[in-house]
Amino acid sequence: MDLKAVSEADEEERKRGLVEWAEAFSAKDWEQIQRIDNPGVKEAAKQMQTIMSLPEQRQMIWSRKMAQMDYDTQMDSAKKAGRAEGRAEGVLETLGGLVKDGLLPVAEAARRANMSVADFEKETGITTM
Repeated sequence: MDLKAVSEADEEERKRGLVEWAEAFSAKDWEQIQRIDNPGVKEAAKQMQTIMSLPEQRQMIWSRKMAQMDYDTQMDSAKKAGRAEGRAEGVLETLGGLVKDGLLPVAEAARRANMSVADFEKETGITTM
């Protein structure tokens, strides 16, 4: 429902209480919200007033939100790092398998892995004599 088109609401929207919620969201002050006859809107307004009137509550909500954002960022970074590590391991396994099957020389596999031959052998457990 378009908040600006409350007057055009049909009967179904009115029955579901959408008009009252639209009026609440577009209200200019607390008095307008208090005049809305909808228990859900009244409870939401009551909770909002409590939160907005207590600086400690606002700070706690802000702190919680910031902590969640930090956590989400850390999790995203960890996922990216894990994926990168998994891809690198997969490349080494594939190249190591090609070397073991005799399809690729160790030096070429190491070059493709951007490693020295010694590091490639150490990481894959492949030894050349």
